[in-house]
Amino acid sequence: MLKISRRYGMPPTYAVCFDAKTITIIKTVASVAGGAIKASNTLQAARARQQALDHQAEQARQKAGQERATSQREAFEQRRKARILESKALALAAASGAGAGDPTVENILGDIGAEGEFRALSELFVGEERARGLETRADLLNFEGRSGRSASRGTAFSQVFAGATSAFGIAEEGGLFEDEEEEEEEKKVATTAGSGRTLARFG
Repeated sequence: MLKISRRYGMPPTYAVCFDAKTITIIKTVASVAGGAIKASNTLQAARARQQALDHQAEQARQKAGQERATSQREAFEQRRKARILESKALALAAASGAGAGDPTVENILGDIGAEGEFRALSELFVGEERARGLETRADLLNFEGRSGRSASRGTAFSQVFAGATSAFGIAEEGGLFEDEEEEEEEKKVATTAGSGRTLARFG
């Protein structure tokens, strides 16, 4: 008999006694449960990480939409400024006696319009590049979350398997399988002896 009292700080009057077989069973169950708990914790951690990464990806996509909207507003503003400059240039030309059809005035208006359009397109290009970069980041975050979740399943399986393997070793070392074999052998012997007595009675 094995006494468990001092190890767990239990008063001597409440000491618990287990035989070797019971201790082996407890260790076996604890090993299996330990593997299952580790696996569960691994899966929960992977699920939580995937959710966090998916949230970051969603934020990145929202930011991408905002970047596009901002660039469109900036492009509109650049075109608006170009139109204002064109109007001022025409007013100055009219004040100086030159008409809108004057070659010099036409060149100036053309340059203003081209510069305004160039700046507008530049704003759109920069916004689109930023948005695509954010969307790429979002895709990578989603992929990382899925990959981690998938890998966690393999890790969890390994942890369960390790717990089961350890439990098997504990049970084998503790003689649980031998006890079962001995019990089966005793049953066979008892059955054989009983049959022999029965035959002798009717012989």
